[in-house]
Amino acid sequence: HVYEGLTARLRGGQRNYLDGQLRYAQKLGEKWAFKVNGSYFTAKDWLAQNYAAATGSINPAGSPLGYNAVNRYGEIDYTFTPQQQLPGGTSPELYGRTATLPGYTEAELVADDDRTQAYRLQGSVSYLLKNDLKATVEVKRAAGTSTYQNLSRIRAKGLGVNQYKAELKSSRGFVRLYSTEDFSGKSYDLTYLGNYLQTSPTAEGSTATYASTYFATFNGAYQQARGAGATPDQALQAAQAAATATQLPATDPRFATLRQQLIGSRDLTRGAQVYFNSFLNDASAQYSFRLPTGTDLVTGAAYREYRLGSDGLLFSDRPGQRLRNYEYGAYAQLTHTLLQDHLKLSAAGRVDDFRNFKPAFSPRVSAVASVGAEKQHNFRLSYASAFRSPSQIEQYSQVEGLVRLQGNLGS
Repeated sequence: HVYEGLTARLRGGQRNYLDGQLRYAQKLGEKWAFKVNGSYFTAKDWLAQNYAAATGSINPAGSPLGYNAVNRYGEIDYTFTPQQQLPGGTSPELYGRTATLPGYTEAELVADDDRTQAYRLQGSVSYLLKNDLKATVEVKRAAGTSTYQNLSRIRAKGLGVNQYKAELKSSRGFVRLYSTEDFSGKSYDLTYLGNYLQTSPTAEGSTATYASTYFATFNGAYQQARGAGATPDQALQAAQAAATATQLPATDPRFATLRQQLIGSRDLTRGAQVYFNSFLNDASAQYSFRLPTGTDLVTGAAYREYRLGSDGLLFSDRPGQRLRNYEYGAYAQLTHTLLQDHLKLSAAGRVDDFRNFKPAFSPRVSAVASVGAEKQHNFRLSYASAFRSPSQIEQYSQVEGLVRLQGNLGS
């Protein structure tokens, strides 16, 4: 370790921002050294508040039929048709029109969980086997809470990684082993949470849901207003007001009860929890050979194993049965300099093989000419061909819930 001793830093700012960092490193004699560091930060999280009509909204913003806002969740659509008759009969004037159930805001769904925070811990021990050969063992853990946008809006609560690494390194090469574990903590999906709150029963044991009650009330109030002489627009506004009054407010104790049940459930047909816990194991090595006549050779190889787990929520695995995937490869690069280091030629190739795909070869050749007294002008000519293997989520995703996501291995 180059820098010994204790280092600490504390910063603060707006939105209740607080960031603290601590590092301590020490040599123990001429052979041993250790280092520990950690950090923690917290702040008031940013809550999305865009209530403009979403791209897929059937009705425009402000419509008395309701509309789908960008940052409201649980806005279920219902199209009135002659085939789907509501209690008391659907008003023919509503046939073909779509009412949208008002959803919950992000602030209502995250409740008192409106802070972003993260921590990181790391510790390592190194041993100098000889002047140019060092062994290191390292452990890391990082976790945090925040909200992010993907296909949906996700409250990542306690999401993080653990990593364990062992390395043998010199100026000529290295041998490295590491294992990384990811975990989702108590994360949940705001879209699922909003939708399942709306489709929850209005009371324990009841077959009526908040959504069905809304649309039945909307239809009944519309007919009542029209019968009392209201215009169609006035009747729609009266229907919306009457239907909205039947909904579960975020201040109701039942809202808090249902919210906790839903974010604690992994059942995608009745739950909002996001769960995954997977491992990546990696072994790699590289060595540089110094050949005569200005030629260098670099060779290396790597093996990578994935063990994917999500209890069937994210991947096509099953509870207690992780999916196993692997890939491995080897590479080499020759570099030759001539004309007193004014011309550098290199050729490289890499071969990779995968469990689910055919082997792939990636070649690369280049020539770099450096001119000028200080070699300050450089001209480069190169050719390369490469590939990108699909990620694990692209291969094995299988989500069955409000939407269906299917990886390419199951399509």
